[in-house]
Amino acid sequence: MNQNSNITEIISAVVDTLTENGSGFATTETGEAIFINARIMQKMNLKEFDEIDAYVVPNYPDKQDRIKYRATRVNKEQTNLGTPPDLEEKIRRLLKEDTGLWSLREICEELAEEEQVVYDTLIKMEQVVRTDAYYIL
Repeated sequence: MNQNSNITEIISAVVDTLTENGSGFATTETGEAIFINARIMQKMNLKEFDEIDAYVVPNYPDKQDRIKYRATRVNKEQTNLGTPPDLEEKIRRLLKEDTGLWSLREICEELAEEEQVVYDTLIKMEQVVRTDAYYIL
């Protein structure tokens, strides 16, 4: 990765340090460090030893000698949870029964499923399209 660019790269890593202020650090397979801010840590409910895919950019120049990257986004790897076998079918039925627009949160609440698991399933479904929608009452 070119250190002078802000091009995002996706790197697998493991969360290995949690700080008192809520931020954290992860380490890549090659031993490089990634800073994860408190907002991302909280939103993704990250804990020590979680395996992640981190969307990273080079860290700020004054910090790059110690921490090479900073995360702009993180996906938790779902190796231990997996997709429930019938989740795709549940989503398909739900969306066909009510042809209105559904938010990710609404789908999760209706099916009582974790947001990341539902999101991962939705992006694999070829017939499901995500869009911003506008309409007038």
